[in-house]
Amino acid sequence: MIGLLIFLGVVLFLWLLLRVPLVVTADYDDVFTAQVRWLSFSIARFPAAPKKPKKEKKKKDKPAEAAKEEASKAGKSAEPGVFARFYKYQGIPGFLELLTELKRALGSFGRSFGRAIWLRRFDLQIVVTGGEPADLAQKYGKLCAALFPLLGDLGARVRHSPCFRRRVDIHPEFTGWDRKNARCGVECAVIPSTLLRAVLVLALRLLLRVVRKFLKGAKPPKPSKSAEIAVQAKAHKA
Repeated sequence: MIGLLIFLGVVLFLWLLLRVPLVVTADYDDVFTAQVRWLSFSIARFPAAPKKPKKEKKKKDKPAEAAKEEASKAGKSAEPGVFARFYKYQGIPGFLELLTELKRALGSFGRSFGRAIWLRRFDLQIVVTGGEPADLAQKYGKLCAALFPLLGDLGARVRHSPCFRRRVDIHPEFTGWDRKNARCGVECAVIPSTLLRAVLVLALRLLLRVVRKFLKGAKPPKPSKSAEIAVQAKAHKA
């Protein structure tokens, strides 16, 4: 009984740790920077801190016999790969069926992946510059017509945290004082448990519906019973 309680306590503790979100931050202001944090720990950072250069080891020359053996192996005719065998036995319809199953699995993963992301901050500033005022106004109109529907669709698909902050500023610069054309910043929280579940479901679907069919289709088809009877009859006549 005590061992069961300890086991349940460990499972509960791990589950609580997986519910703590990963905070992903990405900003662009002339230079792109990104960071992944968990609690107060920085897991990854871009650009990374410079590493000390390692000393290069001198490569040893291979003996002449080993080089000849590698050349002889490379010269031998290789057996057809698994993709070539699958195409030989299943043809294009087999590949289309695999692509359909892959599309279904990735579509389901995309929906599950969207549930694991909570958007916390979205900042976008674009300054339209250059050209005559009339041309600049046309550029501004085309950019707004293409960008705002895309942002609306993205906002409808992604969850927002209760403390979500959004700032979108797109304006034409007729004076030419502002030389920076674009600034962007995103901060989102990723729930590890939801993401892990989506990855496991995707791996299971790919294994059962794509990889299994692919490996099975790469094997030569078994002869039918009528073909076996015909072969036996010819052998009996001979």
